[in-house]
Amino acid sequence: MDNKYHEKLIVSSSPHMVTKTDTSKIMGTVLIALLPAFAVGIYQFGFRVVTLTAVFVASCVLFEFLYNKITKKPQTVGDLSAVLTGVLLAFNCPSSLPYEIAIVGSFAAIIVVKQLFGGIGQNLVNPAVTARVFMFIAFATPMTSWPTPRGGHATGAVVDATTSATPLGVLSHSDYDLAAVAKAGYSNLDLFLGNVGGCIGEVSALAILIGLITLYPMYYVLILSVSEPSAAMTMRVYTVPKGFSLSSYALLVRDSSMWRAYANTILYILPTTLIMLATCVMAAFPLTVKGLRFRKFINTYLLIPMYFSGGMIPSFLLIVKLGLYDHPLSQILPACFSIWNIILTKAYLSSIPEALREAARIDGANVYQTLLQVYLPMSKPILAVIAVYTIVGVWNSWFNAMVYLPHTTWQPLQLYLRRVLVENTADLTRTLSADEALEKALKMMSTAQLKYAMIIFTTLPVLCAYPFFQRYFIKGIMLGSLKE
Repeated sequence: MDNKYHEKLIVSSSPHMVTKTDTSKIMGTVLIALLPAFAVGIYQFGFRVVTLTAVFVASCVLFEFLYNKITKKPQTVGDLSAVLTGVLLAFNCPSSLPYEIAIVGSFAAIIVVKQLFGGIGQNLVNPAVTARVFMFIAFATPMTSWPTPRGGHATGAVVDATTSATPLGVLSHSDYDLAAVAKAGYSNLDLFLGNVGGCIGEVSALAILIGLITLYPMYYVLILSVSEPSAAMTMRVYTVPKGFSLSSYALLVRDSSMWRAYANTILYILPTTLIMLATCVMAAFPLTVKGLRFRKFINTYLLIPMYFSGGMIPSFLLIVKLGLYDHPLSQILPACFSIWNIILTKAYLSSIPEALREAARIDGANVYQTLLQVYLPMSKPILAVIAVYTIVGVWNSWFNAMVYLPHTTWQPLQLYLRRVLVENTADLTRTLSADEALEKALKMMSTAQLKYAMIIFTTLPVLCAYPFFQRYFIKGIMLGSLKE
């Protein structure tokens, strides 16, 4: 086969940018950005930060090596993704976490979340974040016991395993009480420098801000997109825009195909997220009832399709037989049910004290009232996690659309972005009028700059949406609420 046609068959995950930078360089850049937080963690909590991080990293690398060895797949430990997963896991845990829990968390991240779903770029959720949620649910007490930092304040005494939210978590809550934080003995300087208890990687706001230097690539794309087209064409814009021009954005907003793809993506996100939340809650809640018949059998049965699927061909034939080929429902129905999300939801609902269910029953509440009025209000954190996973997954999805939607009418934004940035089959400058295209060189410059504007335009919605969910990620509303 001709090489030029062979290259067209290369399949990659979003954001579909062509670059010489490989995965190991990207992972290495992130690791460098985490060094300030790592240094502060060692200073505040001692040498155990080093040993715990080493256990996480070694476990992640070992599990990935063994999995690839057993399944006879190419070794991927050299891309540093397993190393980064281990570091991120360590940074999301207290330094007092037992080593055996670190090994269990590493297994969940690498084997269960990453490799069983196809490896890097194919897993539906972030391995480190998901493993952190798993450890938080399975090992609540050690995951929420914060050692006293050097010369600082503890948010939970390790001696009696008292659980509480970390100061940074309290501050990131939209309705936090600064007076209560100050009354507890925390100064703004303590919170900024990291003289408080908490996870290894989150205690110092200063260290995190220093690590934000890794956002420079995004900033670089931003300043290129608003510079004069002639300056953007040279790629020699490093700190501030050279000149100022929004012509690329003006052309972008006039591209009807892009707006159609944008609308399609939103059309897929909203119902998929709502149905995903509904299926997770309705499937998980009955499984928390201890007296449910065949409960263990159902739990075991759910695990089978999570690990083993029919593959692409049976899925394609099913979509065709259901009449969903070239139909927008082909992007919604297959994505609105996730066994992994059901398991996460079930684990969280199971952590809610059974006494609350009994109290609701004594007060006369039926099953539906107990679910809607007791469990759902307390499940906002896990519902936010599931919602973010679903939104990001659908937003970045393009492969199913490429398989099931042959016409551009219903194709989502990421597939349109792929055509622009990778395949170069979509010409954004077609919206240029004759007056705006006086010279061919100007048109070429606009085409290059439009790609930068396209990246910013398609990335901002997800970046802006995440902070609205962040408050629920760090709210430990049930921890310590009921002692038996």
